[in-house]
Amino acid sequence: MSHRLCLRCVFLCQIGLATAELLAKQGAASIAILARDQRKIDEALPLIRRAGASGNHGGTQVYGVSADVSMQVPVQAGCAEAIALMGGIDGVVCCAGASYPCLFLATTEADFERLMQVNFTGTMYVLKAVVPHMIRNGRASGGGKGEGGRIMLVSSMAGLSGVAGYTAYSASKFALRGMAEALHMELWGPHNIAVSLSNPPDVNTPMLARENEIKPKECRQISEGSGVFEAHTIAADLVDAMKHWRFLVNTGFDGQMLRLIATGTSPASSGAWATLELLSLGIIRTVSLGYRWYYNRIVRKVRTTPQQTDTTGIIRSEQLLRSRDAQRLNATCVLVCASSPFFRLSSPLQVHAERVAGTLEDAGALAYKAVLEGEKKGK
Repeated sequence: MSHRLCLRCVFLCQIGLATAELLAKQGAASIAILARDQRKIDEALPLIRRAGASGNHGGTQVYGVSADVSMQVPVQAGCAEAIALMGGIDGVVCCAGASYPCLFLATTEADFERLMQVNFTGTMYVLKAVVPHMIRNGRASGGGKGEGGRIMLVSSMAGLSGVAGYTAYSASKFALRGMAEALHMELWGPHNIAVSLSNPPDVNTPMLARENEIKPKECRQISEGSGVFEAHTIAADLVDAMKHWRFLVNTGFDGQMLRLIATGTSPASSGAWATLELLSLGIIRTVSLGYRWYYNRIVRKVRTTPQQTDTTGIIRSEQLLRSRDAQRLNATCVLVCASSPFFRLSSPLQVHAERVAGTLEDAGALAYKAVLEGEKKGK
């Protein structure tokens, strides 16, 4: 198992914290957290140290580095500082992420760019900073499985299968998978560096709670089918995959089915798993077509039911924004998603409500109005 690890988070999210605690408990010599919010880092460090002290080893050295994890220069400086503090690096977990569930025509080009910046480009910046160190580890080890290091990229089930309402989010997460597969091919054989891709379902976090307030109805109904998991469950699967060099990492029954369906040309985790993929391919494809038919049926039903046509989280969003706790809610939402300068302008919740309320006349608002007008004429 890797001994010196860096975790990249937008802020100290539940998955990042649960992963750090588990790694510390299992004997990681040192852990560095790269995140934007220094206050969250300060709150998390003693929790991780306590987890390390509870393990049957000498404890874990824990460091926190504050940096905007979506910007190249701060990321490079932050990674350099983290590596210097730990005296090297054996693994990296990239679990930063942001989401803005919205129908395609109401999602602006800027929304696509924001999510790509946080979910994909920021991860690329981290890998650019740490991979050269891992390559040197592989050379120094003189060979051996995984001796160069471990790379874990946290994507999403929406990064393996697109879902209505997640056009921007899925695009950024699919990009992670493409980079992970290519990077695995480049680094595994020549440099003994293992790359893994975690694809968790919905996780019980404040980010999910905020997201559910504005999700289009069809998106919410589809995602609810896979259930909601706790962060420590995701962390356990993630750490186990790092130990055993598994590429695709999924949680839950639906997650494992999707892993079989979406395996494609991804690296096989083992000979036994590859055999299962081969034997089940036809059956699993049939099941996947059934899922697809069911999801399409949900979308058609939502889009053709009058009372649901114009309530894709908008009324609830406006109520929240007008409540006494509006300022606190918006601040929380900005914290969840504010890992790049774009997200500091206003929260996705506020933007979404303003667009459809007519107070924000941007491309997404105009497109959304056109969709509603077309639906009303069709009835």
